[in-house]
Amino acid sequence: MKIVAYSQRESGVGYHRLTMPLANMQDVKVHITNLPTVESFEFNPDLILYNRLTHFKDWDAVRKETSAKIIMDIDDDWQLPPNHMAHDAYKGHKEIIESNLRNADAVTVTNVRLAEKVYNFNKRVHVLPNAIPYGRNMFTDEREPSELLRLFWAGSVTHNHDLEILRNPIKRISTLKGIQMVMGGYVDDDMISKMYWDRMLNAFTFGGIIPYSKIHACLPEDYYLMFRYADAMLVPLEQSEWHGCKSNLKLLEAAGKKIPVIVSNVEPYSVDSDAPVLWVNSKKDWYLHTKYLTLNPNARIELGQQLYEWA
Repeated sequence: MKIVAYSQRESGVGYHRLTMPLANMQDVKVHITNLPTVESFEFNPDLILYNRLTHFKDWDAVRKETSAKIIMDIDDDWQLPPNHMAHDAYKGHKEIIESNLRNADAVTVTNVRLAEKVYNFNKRVHVLPNAIPYGRNMFTDEREPSELLRLFWAGSVTHNHDLEILRNPIKRISTLKGIQMVMGGYVDDDMISKMYWDRMLNAFTFGGIIPYSKIHACLPEDYYLMFRYADAMLVPLEQSEWHGCKSNLKLLEAAGKKIPVIVSNVEPYSVDSDAPVLWVNSKKDWYLHTKYLTLNPNARIELGQQLYEWA
């Protein structure tokens, strides 16, 4: 089978939903490029796969060039909440995404809640949950040792509201001994990015009240290396319909390194109610769970191993 995939090298979503799955498939020939091109049609593909493509919708022109089936993947709700930093800029993408949903031969999504939204536009929708090829390439369980309990978070600048959840709990956590905050994905390439990231860092460390380190963002094929510097992972998330359409990727990432997780008890994570994680139901739980892991090093190992086996 021949498959053409449209993705950008710097796209984390494209890496997890297109590049990595195709790289792990056998007996296929793959051509990956940014957008539909003459070269990709000359490849004579059987399938065309893409994620969103918010700036392209002329699939009628593509169908004139190839008989390949067109499969659209979408990993997230395309209607952003009002408090999302990209809400206004993303409004223009809604029409294109919905047009692409209608025109695809099939649509793949990460979870059932998102599938229900897509079903209004395309009845041929399939749930393909995220997965990680544990033990391959960078996805090993190796970690750097530390005498401290490193509380780790990694993500993008769009999670500023989620990190604000931690601001007051971190102040209380600062009373515990042997804690270090580790933030992955930090970007300071320009003043605007630095402004947002420094605001997030301020919430994550309560203004630097706890010792911390920053790990700068890198290309998707190297991002998992950041997780080497984690002893426990914090996953704060606002409760909303939009967040509920996300996947449980954070749990899978932590599981690969056998890292215990403290996570907000909201969807999508709460869907996995059997996951061996420390659930946060109120602000005080961030402190109580952190204290527990501080006082019980063996519990960190046990929880990490249980999460790995569960995933």
